Amino acid sequence: MSEKTEKVTKTVTPKKTTQLQRVYIGPRINGVTHGTIFAGDLPDYLQNMIRELPTIGALVINISELPAANKALLDKESRLSILYRQVEEKGV
Repeated sequence: MSEKTEKVTKTVTPKKTTQLQRVYIGPRINGVTHGTIFAGDLPDYLQNMIRELPTIGALVINISELPAANKALLDKESRLSILYRQVEEKGV
């Protein structure tokens, strides 16, 4: 008897997991600089700073909003520009 053996090869493509990517667009605070990117959950130290000064949280934006936010920061009367100055003045 002859046995016929077939080898089946299955290609497995890893699933893409999309992590939320956010960027900090405020002034330097405790080692976090303008343009720092965060993937997934925000680190504990940043969450603590946001609890201490909630304005910081408004300056952590979805990375897809970055072009519009950069334009807004150039306008001294925009909400983001005002928040930026508040964080700059108060610090953490």
